[in-house]
Amino acid sequence: MESIRDKSYGDYMTQLTYAYNMATAIIEPGKAMARGYAAQEIFGEHTAVAQIFFERGYDLGGKDVKPAPSVNPFEDIDAEYVNIPMEERPASKQPNPRILDDKVINRKTASSNLLSLGKINTINGSGPQFNLYDNPNGTIEVWKTDTGTFRLIYTSNYESVYYIDEERKFKTEDKTYNWVMVDYIEAKFIANLAPLYGKSISIYCYD
Repeated sequence: MESIRDKSYGDYMTQLTYAYNMATAIIEPGKAMARGYAAQEIFGEHTAVAQIFFERGYDLGGKDVKPAPSVNPFEDIDAEYVNIPMEERPASKQPNPRILDDKVINRKTASSNLLSLGKINTINGSGPQFNLYDNPNGTIEVWKTDTGTFRLIYTSNYESVYYIDEERKFKTEDKTYNWVMVDYIEAKFIANLAPLYGKSISIYCYD
């Protein structure tokens, strides 16, 4: 864990990348869990770095490896963002996000077509046929479905196309959905969505 801390020079995304690569190479669940506890001691109890190793342990050991009760990055979400610069946080963790109000509420919201890009790993930016960090410009919007799950939409715009709390009807793969936008973040900081929305999420782009 000291190597992750020393090599990252305090950069959060670099820490996550090193942790992910290190965890992926582990083939024994006990070793992954031990690394997770070590990460807690260095980076803090509520940290995505530790969670990466614990999740690797669960993946390798299945039901035989139980999550430690103290490991829950969603227990205190704000703790994940204490050491992250304000401009690198999701909009919902910043003081003045773009929220729907009377000035924009009457905008046209005709159905929009989306192109599915598969699922993206928010930690390392990888998808089935792409890696977001190869071209990190743009914005990632976070949308909540009517079933309570989350979807991401990438736009090359420097800010989100829509506003937080704005409802939108989308069409993809011959199906129509009603979603609500709940968050957005600059694309190159996508790893900072993981504590709030998970590390594997379906992602789309505007067609």
